[in-house]
Amino acid sequence: MLFLFLIFIVVFVSLLTFIPRVSVTRYFEGKKLPLDVVGQYAYLKTFLIEPLDDFTGYRSLPQRQWKFQLAFFFYATACMIYWDPGFDPEAPEVLERLLLKYQQKPVWEDWVKDGYGTDPLEKNNMMYRGHLSLMLNLYQAVTGDSSYAGQARRVTLRLYREGLTHPFFGVLCEPDNYYIACNAVAQLSYRIYDKLHGTRLSQVRFPWLKWIREHLRDPETGLLATVYHPSSGKLEWNHPARHNGWDLLFLSAVQPGFADTLYRAYRRRLVRSFAGFAWAVRSPGGLWPDPAGTGFALGASRAEKDSVRFAMFLRSLKRFAKPQWQNRRLRYWRSNLLGNTILLFAKVASFQELFRADFPLLRSRRTASVGQ
Repeated sequence: MLFLFLIFIVVFVSLLTFIPRVSVTRYFEGKKLPLDVVGQYAYLKTFLIEPLDDFTGYRSLPQRQWKFQLAFFFYATACMIYWDPGFDPEAPEVLERLLLKYQQKPVWEDWVKDGYGTDPLEKNNMMYRGHLSLMLNLYQAVTGDSSYAGQARRVTLRLYREGLTHPFFGVLCEPDNYYIACNAVAQLSYRIYDKLHGTRLSQVRFPWLKWIREHLRDPETGLLATVYHPSSGKLEWNHPARHNGWDLLFLSAVQPGFADTLYRAYRRRLVRSFAGFAWAVRSPGGLWPDPAGTGFALGASRAEKDSVRFAMFLRSLKRFAKPQWQNRRLRYWRSNLLGNTILLFAKVASFQELFRADFPLLRSRRTASVGQ
């Protein structure tokens, strides 16, 4: 009996050592950012030292992923400013530098190389234009700087008008590829644009979501399709944890009620947990982990204010992603550059709170004319 008791003690102590302790209060309530968030930001900020047109630091990623790298770091920084405006006096300059770097040719050159056209803003290309619209509008909403307001108006209104020409009230990414995820980005941009300018573009979200419910939602699982092909009506459901998680990051601020319903289905079908850890799976009802999907699941739990699942995902990250600190900078060894950026955004994803705040979040650094 004593032997069994000793074995129990050994196993219990081993589990305590193996399972990291995490506290999530500062991720949801505190006004001071957690140290790991600040450390990740410091690490990613080092990649902005190079000139605007120099992407040497991004060469570890496929060129077509550079747009997402820059956009997600922009969103993370905006959310961090919302929570702790003084965390980095250079944060407004970081936003502007990311916005300008995003518009460099190497970021959108994949559109040209794929043979879709020479102008990335002309038609379709929502995976680039949607982020540009949101970044432009967020920049003004956060900083109060209207230097890019004219450009924001042109990009946003052109997207909006193009979306009205389609029965699905959105814009294609590549020709014949319609992604909910990219269009969710634009829908959030319309909401922010409306708040800045007193317009009503975001009313389009109601017929947009109605069409999604009727055509792109699986009635059995409650999950959303990844890609829709208008020419054939075909749907694809690949990587559901990644894409539904991405949807939730933005839908939580576009239409919270719809996002809540989607998150319940997401958590039931695509999230598994054991012994205090949680992970996203590759297919509904499965068990096999999807590492990239788990990053988006972390963000979905933060956006949906699910502190219990968030703690479990954070614990998994701390144990299995190999966090490495150097000179107060944090990177996760088992994630590439884009993965580290998504994880940072996932930890602070709070567009719903940011949208409800008074604009601008910071005082304007300079006065500029809106009518560019």
